[in-house]
Amino acid sequence: MFYYFIINPSSSSGKHKTLWREIKEQLEKEEINYKIAATKKTGDAKRLAREASLQVSETNPCTIVAIGGDGTVNEVVNGLILSPFLSFGYIPTGSGNDLARGLGLSKEPLEALAFILHPKEKKAVRIGKIVTKDNEEEEGEKRRFIISSGAGFDAAVCHHSIQSKIKNMLNFLHFGKLTYLFTALKLLMKYPYTKAELVLDNQNRKEYQRGILFSVFMNTRYEGGGFLFCPEAEPCDDFLDICLVEKLPKLMILCVLPTAFFGKHVIFKKMVHIERCKKAVLTMEEAVPIHTDGENAGVKKVVEVSLEEQPLNFIIR
Repeated sequence: MFYYFIINPSSSSGKHKTLWREIKEQLEKEEINYKIAATKKTGDAKRLAREASLQVSETNPCTIVAIGGDGTVNEVVNGLILSPFLSFGYIPTGSGNDLARGLGLSKEPLEALAFILHPKEKKAVRIGKIVTKDNEEEEGEKRRFIISSGAGFDAAVCHHSIQSKIKNMLNFLHFGKLTYLFTALKLLMKYPYTKAELVLDNQNRKEYQRGILFSVFMNTRYEGGGFLFCPEAEPCDDFLDICLVEKLPKLMILCVLPTAFFGKHVIFKKMVHIERCKKAVLTMEEAVPIHTDGENAGVKKVVEVSLEEQPLNFIIR
């Protein structure tokens, strides 16, 4: 088995040299056939993943390993050519680590490496795909996600969190997962609602004339540093889980939002709507921010969400 490591040096708060030295020592000790590639800028992980997966075949199986945060995995997933002969491993070194949390992965680098090199459990994890448009007639921009994709306030928070100065400080203090919460509280009072229509599986149509705050499409259970928006989401089933928050007083949101850390927001059924489907189309009156796994996916009016047919062979432990 050949192992291809894609490492994001900026995701480990300057500790990547020590981390990689430890990993390399273990690889050399076990005489593993491997290659390492480090990213230098946005887009590198996607390109490297595509180049590596192009070489995969029945006679040339490969395990691609991402070392970084959720954003690094998102880039890698967007570059992969999915194949039954490709396995995927992840060593989380980011601040939010929602993917590791959702899949129950080890957050200890050397332990995670041991599982990748000697796997006892793999899961066929589904990959989400999203098409964003300014109108329904457009072909749109296509992206993948493995954790979640969101439209509205949820995505606006992600957009601002990426550029937030407080993120670096919280990462340094090992409280990086609180970046989303602090940014959400900062943006909440000024963020506008927008009217929307949601169509599930081409037949179930729902209109929100009062407006929505956001809609998030979940493949795993957690996003935003631990928010349990869809407690029943399963990354290996054939369904997407949706959490849509309808218009409600902003002070009420201040009360409801923290309960999402524990999945208790679902009891507010008049304003928090949980849905499940294989395909969803969300059309909004105004263009809103979009994210995929917390990464900026632009500002659009129409979002089409579904799942890739080929799952990813994900090493769990």
